[in-house]
Amino acid sequence: MDTAITLKDLFFILLGIGLLVLVVYLILFFKNLIVTLKSTNKVLEDTKKITGIAAERTEDVDKIITNVQDSVENITKNIRGNKSTIGFIGSAINFLTSLKGFLNKNKPTEKEEGDSK
Repeated sequence: MDTAITLKDLFFILLGIGLLVLVVYLILFFKNLIVTLKSTNKVLEDTKKITGIAAERTEDVDKIITNVQDSVENITKNIRGNKSTIGFIGSAINFLTSLKGFLNKNKPTEKEEGDSK
C-alpha cells in the first residue's frame, strides 16, 4: 500500500508538531514563572519587614536628634544669657593664676634657703 502525503497533509503535520513544541515550551515557561514569582514574594515580604524596622529606627533616631537639638539650644541660650558670669569667672581664674605665678616667683627655693643659712 502506497500512501501519498500531499503538501496540505505535510503542512498540517508540521503545524501540529510545532504546536506541540510550543505547548511544551509554554508549560516550562509557566513552571519557571511560578517559581520566580514565589521567590519574588519571599523577597518582597523580607523587604516589607526590613522597611518596617528601618522606619521604626528612623523615628527613634529623629526623636533623639530632636532632643539633642533642644538640649544644645538650651545650653546655647544659657551661655549667651550668662556671658557676664562666664566673663567674671574667666577673669577670676586669670587673676588667681597670675597671683599664684607671682607668689611662686617671689617664694625662695630650697637651694636659696640652704644658701642663706
